[in-house]
Order: sequence, then structure tokens, then C-alpha cells
Amino acid sequence: MLTKETLERYLSRAVAGDADFAEIYEEEELSETLSSLNAEVENVNRTLKSGAGIRLYKGVQSVYGHTNHTDDAHLLPLIDDLKAALGRKTAEGKDAAVTLTEVEYENNNPVKIDFET
Repeated sequence: MLTKETLERYLSRAVAGDADFAEIYEEEELSETLSSLNAEVENVNRTLKSGAGIRLYKGVQSVYGHTNHTDDAHLLPLIDDLKAALGRKTAEGKDAAVTLTEVEYENNNPVKIDFET
């Protein structure tokens, strides 16, 4: 999981320059599939998908990139590549300091039976 401070740093870097808006989507999903035939389990498959996607907007133009890694070595070059795709090769231009505020929402549909059990 990316920390709040890390997200603020990535988003600040993303909008420094010409981007009007930036968003980060972090994914960590565990799925399990069971196949059966005639009441006998034939196949069990467990998949873990993880990574991060970043989208930058400039006017009506947008660019998107994704990596399976969530560390500086992969996300910082991805952000710079996306900024270059929007026409800005360096961090020159407007300075940006993104500050995130956490908002809690009530879970109106709690899970009654844990998938893992």
C-alpha cells in the first residue's frame, strides 16, 4: 500500500509543469476460481494482481500508464514519461504541492462471510 506521503509526492511531481490534474489508482486484488464437474472440484486457481496506474490530464488530453510495481524506481520514471507525452520533458513550469485529506465513509454493505474462509 502506498503511504499518504508517497502519494502526495507522486501527485505533486505529476502536476508540476503543465498537467491540470493527476490521479493514481493502486490495485491489490486477490481472486480465486473453483471449477467443478459432477460435484467434484476439477481446478482451483488463485491470482494476485497488484500495481499502480497513473493518469495525467491537460485540457481535454489525457495519458495513462501502469506498472506492476509500486516503488520509486518504477513510478517516478513512469510519471516523467507521462509528463513528456503531454509535452513537458522537465519539471519546469508551475510548482505544485499536493496535500491529501482522508475521508472516511460508512460501509453500507459489509461482507458477511469472509472469502478466505
